[in-house]
Amino acid sequence: MAISVTEILGTDSLSGSRLVLNDNFNILTSEINAMEVYFNPTAGTITNLNDVKTESLRVGLSTILLDINASTFDVLTSPKDEYTKHLLSCIPPWLEG
Repeated sequence: MAISVTEILGTDSLSGSRLVLNDNFNILTSEINAMEVYFNPTAGTITNLNDVKTESLRVGLSTILLDINASTFDVLTSPKDEYTKHLLSCIPPWLEG
């Protein structure tokens, strides 16, 4: 969603622009607060999204654990538990690399 703030010109006085400045900060604050519903930088999570579209996805920092792109669907780590092993066994053969 595009946001719109009012431009303050160099010829405008600071005291005369106080309402515009306050309005601009209120608009930005509102938009940041709206995004915080989805992003939690402290926990490092993104939640409550209905749809994510991307050309590729890579999970992992120093060690890549999952790599998905146009030509690859690679799980690059060994499953740690039986539930994960079962989920991976359900991947259809046409989807496996």
